[in-house]
Amino acid sequence: MHRKLILGATIACAFLAAAAPAGATIVPLTFDHMVLDTPATPKMQVVTPKTQPLTVNADVNFTNGTFTVQPSDWHFPVYTMTQPVPGTVDIELKGPASGAFDPSTGNLTFNADFLATINVQGYGECTKDTGPLTLSTTTTEPIAGHPFPATATGAQSGDGAFGAGWTSLAPGTGPACATLVDPAVQGKGGIWISRGISPVPPKLSMKVTTPKKVKAGSKATVKVTVSESGADQTSPIKVCLADPKPLSPRMSCTTLKTGLAEGKSKTITFKVKTAKKKAGKYTLKATATIDNSTGVAVLQKKATLKVHR
Repeated sequence: MHRKLILGATIACAFLAAAAPAGATIVPLTFDHMVLDTPATPKMQVVTPKTQPLTVNADVNFTNGTFTVQPSDWHFPVYTMTQPVPGTVDIELKGPASGAFDPSTGNLTFNADFLATINVQGYGECTKDTGPLTLSTTTTEPIAGHPFPATATGAQSGDGAFGAGWTSLAPGTGPACATLVDPAVQGKGGIWISRGISPVPPKLSMKVTTPKKVKAGSKATVKVTVSESGADQTSPIKVCLADPKPLSPRMSCTTLKTGLAEGKSKTITFKVKTAKKKAGKYTLKATATIDNSTGVAVLQKKATLKVHR
C-alpha cells in the first residue's frame, strides 16, 4: 500500500524534471504532498510539508520536453507506518521510467513500473509489482490533478499535482502478501503527488455582524469575518455582500488575494446606505468563495439590518 504512494512520488518527480531550464541535463525535483488511496488507507497522506519531501533527479531532453528517470536517480525515504499495521515500505523503479512535459499547457505524463516491498511487523515481507502506470496532471483519480505553470520551468518550480488510479493490483510475493497485504489493497485505489497543493478541500467559516439598528437615510457598518482551513491557505478568497432594495450598493465585493493562514481570520467592513423614510427589517446576504485545485468552497450567511425612522 505505502509502496504505491512512494511509487506515485517517483512519478511526480519525473514530471517536474521535464520543465527544467534550458541547458540542464540533470534536474533535481521535490514534492511536499503525497497521498495513497486504497480500501485500507483512504486518502492517506504519506508526505506532507511537515515530513521529509520526495526528491528525484531526472535526465531532461530540452528539445522535445521528454525525460527519463533511472532507478538510481529517484530518492524516497523508507516510509514507516503505524496504521493499518506497523511496518515499513520501500519502493524502487523496476526499470527506467519516462515521461513528457508540455510547457504550453503545464501538463505532465509519466510512465513507470514500480516494485514495492512492504515489511509488516510480525508477518514478514510482501513485494508487489504495480505494473505499468501512467500518472498525469489530467487525472481525476484518486484526487484531481492540476497542471503546473505553463512555462519552461513550470514543472520545476511551480505548484501542480498529478496521479493515477487503478481498479486492482496483481497478487504479490512473500509471506505477508496472501495473509495481509493483498487483501488490504485489493480493489480501487491510486496515488497522488503534488507541490504546493493540499489534497484536503478548502473549508470556510464566516460571521456577519450588523449594528443593532440604524437610522433611515444614514449608512450602516456591516462586518464580515472569514476564516479558512483545510486547503493550502494561499488561494484568493472573494467576499461579497448583497443588499436588497432600497439599500445600496446592491452588491459589493472584496478579494483577499493571498488567502488566510490556518487559524487566522480577516474582518471586511462594508458600508450600506439606507434610504430616507424607508424603515424596516432588511435581509443582507454575505458570500465567501474560494476556488483552487483541491476544490471549490462557497459559504453564505444571512443577517438582518434594522432600520428605524
